[in-house]
Amino acid sequence: MRTRRPRWTDLTAAAVVALALSACAGPTGAGEEPGGAGDDSAPAADHGEQHGDEAPAPIDGATELTVAASSFRFDPAALSVDAGQPVNIALTSSDVLHDLNVEGDGFHLLAAAGETATGGLTIDEPGTYTVYCSVAGHREAGMEATLVVE
Repeated sequence: MRTRRPRWTDLTAAAVVALALSACAGPTGAGEEPGGAGDDSAPAADHGEQHGDEAPAPIDGATELTVAASSFRFDPAALSVDAGQPVNIALTSSDVLHDLNVEGDGFHLLAAAGETATGGLTIDEPGTYTVYCSVAGHREAGMEATLVVE
């Protein structure tokens, strides 16, 4: 003889699954960049045209800055450039997928494990800019650096 479960048990299980799936989808407005309207970040810089994960084009004759990404950190943790000085940033990831973003600027490089990505950047406005990895959990684990423009 087969025992029949009450219908409310099935409905409760379905509700729990739906709730769990909606929690995985993230908050409303997912995909929005932090620091939207009213952002007091430093103004954007001049760098190559970007489309999606494509790095901005390197700048001919620019100074090269090399940044290593591994174990939730950037090396070096502090970079400095002169205002208006074109630089090429070369990001090398030794362990997993990492990216390098300049907060308030839009500069973005993406490097898979064992790869190097290079992109050109010129920041005209002096200031201190936060550099971070936006791969899920990396920034939260402390993967940030500082870019000082003098």
